[in-house]
Amino acid sequence: MPAISNSWDRRVQMDQNFVRHDSGDQYMPLTLQMDPQMIQHDEVSLATLLRSWNTELGMQAGITDPEDLILLHIDRLVMTPNGNLTKSHAAVTFGWEVQIPVWATHHIDWTSYTVVACIAHQGDSQRGHYQCMLRTFPEVSDLAAPAIWMSCDDGRAPQKCLLLPDHFTRGLTCLWLCRTDKVELHRLPPVSMPDDTAILTLLATQPDPEP
Repeated sequence: MPAISNSWDRRVQMDQNFVRHDSGDQYMPLTLQMDPQMIQHDEVSLATLLRSWNTELGMQAGITDPEDLILLHIDRLVMTPNGNLTKSHAAVTFGWEVQIPVWATHHIDWTSYTVVACIAHQGDSQRGHYQCMLRTFPEVSDLAAPAIWMSCDDGRAPQKCLLLPDHFTRGLTCLWLCRTDKVELHRLPPVSMPDDTAILTLLATQPDPEP
């Protein structure tokens, strides 16, 4: 899709100029690495991972052609000092908006994106199962059960929820982001609530709690 804008440059400053050291393809996910020091962390913010990627190796990295969509990949597999590959189970958190580094002519700007879908891997480094969450326009017709996300898994209908479950954030591996000024979220149908007459009729049939 032409709306995907994963092209990025990592540049090093030489005198007054920036020289490209590395780059990424438009259609390849932008991979954020878990630092080995984070392996024991209980929680890490997406903003921390992005800033680490932005300043890695003493250089500056950023998106070069920002369009509507960006796909981030979080590499949870970490090589321990003894050579074993282990998976980080730190919960990855993010706010309503995520700031993405974008190259201007000779400096980095930060552009607001919104997470609209994410994928989590439940399991270890050898096996597991994938689930996904889709963001919707806030649905608050039932104030007792507001919803912002739809939880999707094999063998069942999507389920509405307000927050990402803890086990999901601990397996979060891929995130789809849309430029905040371009976001158009799906609107869920409102929950049909009984009218006041029906509620009063129901209450009239109930026994008096204090006879």
